[in-house]
Amino acid sequence: MPAIIIVLFLISLALPAQAGPWPRAAQSWFMSSSLGQERHATGWQRFGEVYGEYGATAEVTLAMHMRHTPGTWRGDVLARWHPALDGFSLPFGLSLGGRLEGSGANRALVLLGAHLGQGFDSRIGNIWTRLDLQMQSRPAQLTRPLELSLSGQVGLRTEGGGLGLLSLTHKRRNGTSALEFSPVIGHEIGRARTLVLGMTARSSSPGIASVQLSLWSQF
Repeated sequence: MPAIIIVLFLISLALPAQAGPWPRAAQSWFMSSSLGQERHATGWQRFGEVYGEYGATAEVTLAMHMRHTPGTWRGDVLARWHPALDGFSLPFGLSLGGRLEGSGANRALVLLGAHLGQGFDSRIGNIWTRLDLQMQSRPAQLTRPLELSLSGQVGLRTEGGGLGLLSLTHKRRNGTSALEFSPVIGHEIGRARTLVLGMTARSSSPGIASVQLSLWSQF
């Protein structure tokens, strides 16, 4: 019960590094705090993000995401279910949640997702791949999504504490499609913390779209 209260408190402040296909271990936490810069219509602007996951049970993970930019904010709350399916051994998850936005035409959205992954150990460390299909819809129009996204990721965590990720995401929103490419590097700075530097480039605009520095913590 205290853990649930903490999650609700964090969300109330205004509610990524998501485990996606993999469930969070029961009664364990993951937190990511990020600061960055992103391109805006009038130039560069700052943003801040907090993302958290809590393993409620062996099959259910609760998550929240808060993002703040000058003049507005966005908050998500989600539950992710990892069913044990007979004859299916790949990590798999289904997510359902909601989003509130501080401004714009769509102040409340329903979030749906499906996540599939595979990981294995190698001589250089742990390697994983994952696919994520995600949808954003208005509550009254669930079958007509505002945005659909399909992303693939390849990651490596070395035995020495190094981290590397490459993600490619295809998004379709309001009839327009775009690709995002996101490389990430990081390194453990303690037994349960990792310092991470990431950037994003988009096909819809030249150059770097955003850069951010994050601290990942597990406890």
